[in-house]
Amino acid sequence: MEKKLHKGIVCISSELLLNLLDFQGGAITNISPSRFIGVGIDEINLVIEHPDMPEVKEDGTIEQVCPMLTVHYGDNEGIIRLERTHPPKSVTVK
Repeated sequence: MEKKLHKGIVCISSELLLNLLDFQGGAITNISPSRFIGVGIDEINLVIEHPDMPEVKEDGTIEQVCPMLTVHYGDNEGIIRLERTHPPKSVTVK
């Protein structure tokens, strides 16, 4: 008997990912799997161009950045806002 799985392709816009990570106005230039556990992917790597990211020469090594987010909760304990605290915001992007 063939095992059936529940799977689907989820399409997420780069704008939504950038907004969730608090890098509004940036650009995702590459996405790749990071670590494999069993047959699934544990993490993905996003290469993001944004003024708050470390400076790198065009042919240089890109530094790994692990964003830290502060979660703001509403009265009903639901998340109302995520705010990135690392890397620090150096430029306001509109």
